[in-house]
Amino acid sequence: MEQEFINKYIGEKIRHKRKCMGMTQTDLGDFLGVSTQQISKYEKGIDHINLVNLYRLSRALKTRVNSFLDGMQSSLDNKKKLENINFVKLERYEEKNH
Repeated sequence: MEQEFINKYIGEKIRHKRKCMGMTQTDLGDFLGVSTQQISKYEKGIDHINLVNLYRLSRALKTRVNSFLDGMQSSLDNKKKLENINFVKLERYEEKNH
């Protein structure tokens, strides 16, 4: 679950930065030596990007590697808090209805 969140978080950052640079998925794929489909999988969080490609990506997008991680911990913490709140609400609901 956490890995899926991280993949999606980084993927959203990749997509945002790519679009800000005016690059297509094909442009980025050519730079990294991967297919357009692979870039799409990174951006959707379907596949995780390895550190070497993340470094190359940061060079292509003229940004720092850690910019893909900025804010991730607080987003992950907030996601976990929401999941806990929803779990507690579900438990209370089940207690009331049984």
